[in-house]
Amino acid sequence: MYTGENMENIRKGKQSVSVCTNELVQGSHVFKVTGYSLLLEKKCNDPIQSAPFEVGDHNWAINFYPQYYNEHSSIFIEQLSEGNGVRAKIRFDLLDQLGKPSVMTPHDNVLYMFGGKNTECGYGFFISNKELPSYMHNDSLTIRCTLRVFKSSVNQHVRPPFREAPTWKLNVIPVKGLTPLEAIVLQEREVTNNADI
Repeated sequence: MYTGENMENIRKGKQSVSVCTNELVQGSHVFKVTGYSLLLEKKCNDPIQSAPFEVGDHNWAINFYPQYYNEHSSIFIEQLSEGNGVRAKIRFDLLDQLGKPSVMTPHDNVLYMFGGKNTECGYGFFISNKELPSYMHNDSLTIRCTLRVFKSSVNQHVRPPFREAPTWKLNVIPVKGLTPLEAIVLQEREVTNNADI
């Protein structure tokens, strides 16, 4: 809270003000994989990547590994745009036929830090391939990624637009036979009458 002295210093330009705003910008992307059984048959160790999407002024993609390690699938979010030190909270959900998310996949509330373009964060042990069939429909798998990107900005206000209150000065012209107060009233009436012409 500003005191009268602080407000006076701001008004005179002797003191500046800055505001730091921190927020999590949220966005989501749904990635559907069809013909999933074919990926298991050929023992695909390479990631399947989603189309790029944008959240928090950065571009991202989902990297899904059907058989990453020990009969488990893995999932990561990759930063596609430039910029070191980008921080974000990540959530991956497998969706059933009704769009209901799985309770078997890992969730946390960690604020991950990305090392720059082409770095990724996620889960090496996302879900066992034995548990996947309950979340598959017509040999397809639907994944939803919810991303909350941390953004911080500082706005500086060097001199806020405070305005001086106007100062009015009235010159009283002495009029013979009238008191000073009566002379003021008379002058005001003359000013008003001239303004109406």
